[in-house]
Amino acid sequence: TGIDLNPRQLDGEPINDIIQQHVGHLTDLRDLLQSRDTLGLADVLTYEWPGVLDRWQQLICEMITWIEQEDKTDE
Repeated sequence: TGIDLNPRQLDGEPINDIIQQHVGHLTDLRDLLQSRDTLGLADVLTYEWPGVLDRWQQLICEMITWIEQEDKTDE
């Protein structure tokens, strides 16, 4: 049936908001690549993306936990 993300939060922030932030980061990255802005790309990857990737990893780990919990309730 799927997992309803609407009530879910990570560190008090709605999951849907976090996902939208990640979409924004990916869009920014795409734009830098398309414009061939190597300096901007280097800055973003050096200073912003380590935190973005840490947050993404937190989200994925939390989602794995929810899926495992959902599987246990389905048994």
